[in-house]
Amino acid sequence: MNMKIRSGDPEFFIELVPDNYDGVQFVDVLARFGGFSGSNNVLLENLPEFIRELDAFISDRTRTPELRGTYGFSLTFFARSPVAGPRVRCNLGNTVSRPEGTRDFGVYGEFETDAEYLSRYVADFRELGGPSS
Repeated sequence: MNMKIRSGDPEFFIELVPDNYDGVQFVDVLARFGGFSGSNNVLLENLPEFIRELDAFISDRTRTPELRGTYGFSLTFFARSPVAGPRVRCNLGNTVSRPEGTRDFGVYGEFETDAEYLSRYVADFRELGGPSS
């Protein structure tokens, strides 16, 4: 199951694809913010709590559900005011180790998403997390 969080502009999206390596569950994340994009495999750290908060965010825009993961990954839904449309903020990091040294880099961005998709996102995150979510 691939999951895509969309904006009104097709050049701005976040895609999450579940995968596993030797029995370890992780998510391939691709974040695209116009001309900037990044991808990495991350382990999600707080999926059940995030799903509960995202579900509550549908009717209470004062909440800010944040999904966290490895490599400094975070995905946050928020609204600039209680009546404003929902926005998504994503920070996706990566580390490259080479003989000349370790380098950290990442991509960060945010965009508005349509409120009508929030219930779908909750269902997709539940599916992403498996039966325990």
